[in-house]
Amino acid sequence: MKFKIDFKNKKILFIVGLIIVLMFFYWYEWRPSQIMKECSWVKVVEPAKEAITKKEAEYNKKKYENCMMEKKEENKEFEGWTKLNLEALAEIVCVSGEVSEREYIPEKVYYRKAIDSEYDFCIHASGLK
Repeated sequence: MKFKIDFKNKKILFIVGLIIVLMFFYWYEWRPSQIMKECSWVKVVEPAKEAITKKEAEYNKKKYENCMMEKKEENKEFEGWTKLNLEALAEIVCVSGEVSEREYIPEKVYYRKAIDSEYDFCIHASGLK
């Protein structure tokens, strides 16, 4: 009993073979190159900054100055500390708000080249390594 390959069977075999070749091409060539391309760049987003009115800036400046004065008064008992240490401590506690007027700054989005550790992490997370 001979198996005869007719035109219809040849067509089906060709289509199945083409699909298999395309699947291998996708999995071993196209997909890894796309992943490597995407992992080479890191998206950086700088958030938008709201506008600060002159009145808000003056309020923030007064609040910061009052806080600094209070902390300096509280820390007068620490004689062993240098003035620089006390001022640094007060500045940590008294976080300054925006003290100057500014307009709204929109969100900035840009891409930078990934460093080796970011690239390796991305490649691993994508399943290439």
